[in-house]
Amino acid sequence: MSKNPFFDNKGPISLKLIFSKCNIKENLKDNKIKISDVKNLNESSNNDITFFHSSKYKNEAIKTKAKICITTDSLCKHLPNTCKPIIVDNVLLSLAKITKLFYPTSSTDDFEINLKPINKSIIKKNKLIVG
Repeated sequence: MSKNPFFDNKGPISLKLIFSKCNIKENLKDNKIKISDVKNLNESSNNDITFFHSSKYKNEAIKTKAKICITTDSLCKHLPNTCKPIIVDNVLLSLAKITKLFYPTSSTDDFEINLKPINKSIIKKNKLIVG
């Protein structure tokens, strides 16, 4: 599993918690499944949740390895049998709510957290000046 270099992942998170915190109607029988992370269709594994919001990604959807996918009723037919759909009206809005569960600090403006000192370099008109 690749680690997010900017934010701490708070997973694994149960589907039951995802359904309740994100106001998503429970439409899967096993809501005790634990999900490790949120990833795109290509990078997801069988421990992840992914999203499928446009038919232009149907080739990626067919090959996804995600266990769960946030999608619409009309798009779920493109998912493999190994990927269970969570049907929503607005995929991207639901995705934003779910992502906030895994990465709660990702939507704040507190950029002072854990900043590392940087090299005193200056970029002027496409030239790098190291000081």
